[in-house]
Order: sequence, then C-alpha cells, then structure tokens
Amino acid sequence: MFLFSFVNLLCLTVLQQPGRGSPSETDGLIRAARTTLQGVAKAGTKQTVGRQSAAQIRTGFFNALQDIEKSILTAHQNYRRTSHSRLTKSLVSLRRLVVTAATHGNYKLGRELYGLTSVLESKRSLSRSRRRSKRDNSAFVDFLQTKLGKQTFNQFFNIESGTSLTFVIDITGSMTEDIDQVRVLVHKLSSTSENEDDPGSGYYNFLISPFSDPGYGPTDIYEDKGEFLSAIERIEVVGGGDCDEMVLSGLVQGLEWAEYYSPVFVFTDASPKDLIEEDNVYSLAETLSSPLYFFITNSEDCKQDVEAYKKIAETTNGQVFSLTKQEIGKLSSLVAASGVGKSLIASGSDKSFAPDKSSKRDTTKTYTIPFPIDDTVEQLMVSISFSTNTGSSYLEDPSGELQYPSFVSAKTNSRIYEIHSPSQGEWMLRAITDYGDDFTYKINSISPSNLDFGFYFLRAVGSRSMVMDYTVPGDRLEMVLTILSESLNLIQERFVVQLVDLNGNVISTISDITRNSNSPNQYRCQLTVPGVVFKLKLVGTTVAGAKFVRTSQATVTPSNVIIKPVSLNVGRRVATPGSAGNIYLKLEHYSSDEEDFAVTFTSSVDIITTQSPISIEALSPRRSKLVKLSYKIPPETREGTEIRITVIATNVRGGLKGKHVYAMLISKYA
Repeated sequence: MFLFSFVNLLCLTVLQQPGRGSPSETDGLIRAARTTLQGVAKAGTKQTVGRQSAAQIRTGFFNALQDIEKSILTAHQNYRRTSHSRLTKSLVSLRRLVVTAATHGNYKLGRELYGLTSVLESKRSLSRSRRRSKRDNSAFVDFLQTKLGKQTFNQFFNIESGTSLTFVIDITGSMTEDIDQVRVLVHKLSSTSENEDDPGSGYYNFLISPFSDPGYGPTDIYEDKGEFLSAIERIEVVGGGDCDEMVLSGLVQGLEWAEYYSPVFVFTDASPKDLIEEDNVYSLAETLSSPLYFFITNSEDCKQDVEAYKKIAETTNGQVFSLTKQEIGKLSSLVAASGVGKSLIASGSDKSFAPDKSSKRDTTKTYTIPFPIDDTVEQLMVSISFSTNTGSSYLEDPSGELQYPSFVSAKTNSRIYEIHSPSQGEWMLRAITDYGDDFTYKINSISPSNLDFGFYFLRAVGSRSMVMDYTVPGDRLEMVLTILSESLNLIQERFVVQLVDLNGNVISTISDITRNSNSPNQYRCQLTVPGVVFKLKLVGTTVAGAKFVRTSQATVTPSNVIIKPVSLNVGRRVATPGSAGNIYLKLEHYSSDEEDFAVTFTSSVDIITTQSPISIEALSPRRSKLVKLSYKIPPETREGTEIRITVIATNVRGGLKGKHVYAMLISKYA
C-alpha cells in the first residue's frame, strides 16, 4: 500500500493540467542549479584529482548537469499550483528519495528526482526573491553533502565517475582459456588504474553478467575492486555442448543493472542463439548511452556468425574484435580508455569512404581517413578492427611519420595505437583490405581538458518547450547542445553541427546556431529529424586556432512508432516494497495506414503481472492507445533498487518498432 506523502501529493502537485511556469523562471532555476553545482564541482576537482583524471571529472559532471537540467524542464512544464503545506510535505519525501537513489547507486534516477526537488523548492519560494531560490538550491546541496558523504556525493554528480565497468562473460566449457585471459586483463587494469593519470581508475562499480546454455545471469555487482578481482578468480565453466549460446540474454542482464554512460564488454567464442533479445539490447544500450564491445575468440568446433555483433556494436558506438584466446589479456588499455574519460573524435567503417583508386587487377583496396588533432588532445587512442588477417593499417602524424601500434592481433591484424602528446594538425589513418575483408575504426581523445558535448531535443508547445525523449522522422525540433567542458575551447562562430549516419556519412549540416546568453556552455539550433539512425558531429576551430572534430557517444533512432509514459512525472516511478499498481503507457504511430501491434515487455526484477504480449488492433495513424502494465513489488525487494522495464511495440506486418525503458525506484519513502 502506498504511503500518502510522496506519490499522491505529487499527482496533485505536478500532474493535473499543463503548467504555467514562465521560460524566464525556468531559466533562472536552471542557472541557480548550474551555478551552485559548478562551484561544488570545482572544489571537488581539487580534492579528487589524485584519484582520477580531470577529463572524467569535467565531462562526467556536465553529463550529470544536463540530466538535472532536463528534469527541471520536465517537472516545470507539468507543475500545477498547490498549497505551501503540501509542497513542504512533498519536499520532505523527495529529499529522502534523492538520498535513497544516490546511496544505492541509481544516479540518473536520483538526478531526475533532484531536478523535481529544485522545481518544488522554487515554487515554495515563489513569493520571495530569486536570490532565495539560489540559497534554497545551495542549502539542498549542502544537505546532500552531509547525508551522502564526500565519495557518494561526488559520484552522484559525476564529479567522480558514476559509471560501471560491466563484463558479460560466456562461462561454457570451451571458454576456460578465455576466462584465464580475462583474469590477466583485470589484473593489468587494476594495477594501472592506481595511476592518477589513468582514465579507467574512476569506475563506481563492477558488474559480472555470466551466461551459458541454457542459463544466464544473475548479474553480480561489486563496489570494491578487490571483490571484483576475487569474483573473476572464482568463475567456473559450466554447460554448453552446442555451438550457439545465450549471449544476448546475458547482455540484457548486464545492461539492466549497469549505470548510465557505462561501457560493456562481452567475452565469448559463440554465436548468439537468442536473437529475439536483440531489440531489448538496443533499447537498453540507447537509453543508457552505453557502447558495447565484443571480444570474439576462435572456436575449433563451431563456425561463428559475428554479423549480429557487428550490427549491435555499430548502432551503440562500440566495436567487435575477433581475437585469439591469448590476446584478450593484452587489451587492458582499450578497456581502460573506453570509460568516461574520453571523447569520440570519429568512428566509421569501410562504408564511410570510397577507396583510393587502384588498378582493376588489384584486389586490395586502400582507404585514407584524415582527422584533425586539436590543442586539447593529450592522449590519442585509435582502434581499427578487421574481419580477416588480410587487412592492415598505417597511422601517420601531420609530418608523415609512421606511428607504431601497441597491439596487433595475430588472428585478424586488428590494431590499437596509443599516442601520448600527439602533434597538432591533420593525421592520417590508412586501412588496406583484400577481397572479402572489411573494417571498423574508432578515434578517441583522452585528456584533462577534454572537449566533448551532450544534447537533447525540445518541442515547442504553445509558450512552453517540452523535452522530447523520442524522435519522429520529419519532425522539426529544437536541439539544446551543451559543451561538456569546464574551459570552453571553442567559440560559436567557428563550429557547425553535422548529422551523420552510422558510417559517418553526412546527412545534413546546421550552421545557424545560437549561444545561450544564460550559459556560455550551451547553444541552441533547429533540426529536421532524418529517417535513419544518426549521430551528431561538431566541426570547428578552438580558441587557439586548431581545427577540431567531435562525434556524439549517443546515437538517435527515429521511429514512426512511439511508446511513452502517460505521465512525465518521476514521482510516478517510485513504489514501496510489497506494493502493487499500474504503469500507464501511450502507443501512437505516424505511418500512413492502420496497424496491428504486439507490445512485449521484460523486467530486471520479475514484477509485471500482465501477460506478454498485449495485442492492439487497427490503430489509426496519429491516434493513441493506452497500454496498462500491472505490477507487484516483492516485499523482500531491497531498499533503493532500480527496476528497469523494457517495452517494445512492433507492428504485426513488421518494419515498425517503438521502444521505451521505464525505470522505477523502490523505497519505503515512496
């Protein structure tokens, strides 16, 4: 049974009708939160720089700040006037819930609750001066510092990393040697991460998600690095016997418990037999902004099909490496550099560029990939993965001098280059393939003064701007672009935004970009949503005059099918242990004909009592249908648990899909 305080009060407070908060009021609230938290972040940076690189501190913090900004906008646009006493009671519950979420590592959900708290604090102080709003925000930050303690507080706001290192590991009988090499990799990672300059030293927790056949899971979570090492040492092989394994099921289990913005690494020598889980993988990875990496080793008895892995890695900004079993232990630098302390300069494949001209008799193809290195890059990491051993690559600095790789795979000739203090200017990556070969590449910057960016979309509804967590092809939206850096190393007049497909090909270019007068780190522009999966690329010049390129970590998947919560209020997404209730979602589509849909759903904890799938027949274009999922929370559910429910709507004829990940927080304070 729900307690009266939080959920019921917030229904009355923010859900009755569209809000009346003015844009200037919202901007003032965001500015107050930003000012307070940036001051705390600067102080935290000085205290924590010995534990992790400043690149993680700055980039991670601005990701957290953007989460809070979006939650403030969402809460503000749904606010309805209520009494001072009800606001006060709501705020008591909200503060407890923020502490609960932060204490148990559910940072993204906690930051949404923080944004809602800021709005209600502002409304309670509406009759007072704006200076009071700033003081309220500062007082709440002080309260959190006291309740959470320094380390948890810094992780909550990503002053220290609040991300997970997640290993999804095949534990079938043929993986004995692979698992030995995973142990080698983890020991190397552990020994190097004590170095304050190492980018992989700031993970909040460590996850192991095992799978075999037919079983998979459960996912074990470790906050202590030593416990993680011990758990890796204790892994025993079990099961197997055929060629394909439950790879994607194990991957879904890992994603259901990983933190946002966290890299995930899959170790297997098998093809997936559970491709039915592919949509769940995409939904969770896109929601978490998690790149997925696959380390695939050779199997003597089975022919491998890695095409599914390539498709998943491409869509999630990850990569596939085909390796010998002995090579896994040599990839600790790649694993370390895939965390929060890096920004993506460029990525793509052999489909991104036309090959250089060659004779008709020559079966080899040479691809020339130029990319600029600007004055903010202190370490360069280039990884190029080939499908066969006929490929090769060369990396040249601006003077034409060849750079030697730190790793070369004996199986596929895949290579990793690590360059410290790279020369500023245009670099050149050359990839050579023979008949039937292909490749993918990633070029990352790792540095304390990292230049990176985040973004989200808004749609104008009357005088308000609504945060859009989905995109429909052809929609005209406003994009909010935030430069994720404490020191702004570019100026507005010298950069453009490109929409690029997964191969890096330019779809459109946006040059009409306006700087936000209230924040030097923020810009706004208009875009038309394309009909394909896309990423964003910033191209411009730093203050020092160097050309720069940065590509978004996140991908955007437009869809003509939308499934979304009826209520945008985060207060609807908290529940007490032992309680029961309903989740209400709205399904709509923008195709030209009536469509029949099947709605399926899975959950990280078995709470949904509604039978899957739900059938919806003859839904007309631009009309909506209510989808109700009933749930019951087990009484023994741990305080602070975040439950993720993945919902997918697919039209019966095929080709149209809508996805949503619904996160719930379980707490006695709900």
